[in-house]
Amino acid sequence: YTGWISYTLADARNKFAVYGNNYYPADQDIRHEFKSINMYHLNRWNFSAVFIFSTGHPYTAPLSTYSITGADGNVSTYFNVSNKNAERLPDYHRLDLSAAYDLLKISGNKIGSIGFSLFNVYNHTNIWYREYQLQNYQAITTDVTYLGFTPNITLSLRWK
Repeated sequence: YTGWISYTLADARNKFAVYGNNYYPADQDIRHEFKSINMYHLNRWNFSAVFIFSTGHPYTAPLSTYSITGADGNVSTYFNVSNKNAERLPDYHRLDLSAAYDLLKISGNKIGSIGFSLFNVYNHTNIWYREYQLQNYQAITTDVTYLGFTPNITLSLRWK
């Protein structure tokens, strides 16, 4: 058995004059992150379980829209947005499991294995980022997500 757990507490901030004189959360500001990695080897079998939890990434959200009628009579609609990275996406978490079997060993060297893995076992919807579109003077939000539950089969062969 081999494994470890880790916890990271971070505070990543940026300051650019174009956004004012104050610091704001950087795009990479993940305040809390917890990981648990577990691997077990039994004869020709290798098993692993990985759990990841992190707080959500910061982002800038539209708060409202406004329209301006130009001198030519054309109407343009714009977003009124929150402060830079003032909002947070929901927390991210997933559990991955895998099992691999060593097919063939020659002189103690593994030259082939077959495996099965399950990504995001409990199919949690993790949001990668949000997209916004204007429709009828309203901001429509679309969540772009990471993969949900994904099974995988692998075959690995090595030639010398």
